[in-house]
Amino acid sequence: DRIIYLSCQSLFKYLPQYDFIYPEIARQIPNACFVFLETFYLKSKFNNRLERAFSKVGLSSQNYCQILPGQSWQNYIQLQYLSDIYLDTIAWTGGNSTLEAIACGLPVVTYPGEFMRSRHSYAILQQLSVTETIAHSIDEYIEIAVELGRNQVWRQSIANQYKQHQSRLFNDRSVPRSLDQVLMTLFSER
Repeated sequence: DRIIYLSCQSLFKYLPQYDFIYPEIARQIPNACFVFLETFYLKSKFNNRLERAFSKVGLSSQNYCQILPGQSWQNYIQLQYLSDIYLDTIAWTGGNSTLEAIACGLPVVTYPGEFMRSRHSYAILQQLSVTETIAHSIDEYIEIAVELGRNQVWRQSIANQYKQHQSRLFNDRSVPRSLDQVLMTLFSER
């Protein structure tokens, strides 16, 4: 009966100025459950930050947040399939984890920033031509996350679009060919 928002980046990618997004989503989706994965012994510090952010809006992070230990590959993929929505980190987005979420049909909510490290998920969704869950502001990021939490039909539509367009992402040979050409040119000039 919970809407599971998976956000499985390394905990050092979560910047404190964005901690408020989770309680803001929880205020609008009372059955939200945010799932994070413990990394680099940062669980306690991150947990304390979440508790402060939730308490500012009169909620307890203990009712909404789970920080799981690192997972085996099989359990990690199963976690993706059990989740409803993938919340990308802001300012330092996923790469492999975004690809894995897409492969599992998990709608990805992202907000691209100024630097490349914050634009990986954006580029991946652009390549897929599934851009409905790319936010243009923090407020829109929250709105998209809330609407996906409320609207199972939209979630399924995004998952279906991922399946329909996956070959654009996973079978695209143009990048390796281009890289090969560049490397061969550099090698022949040497």
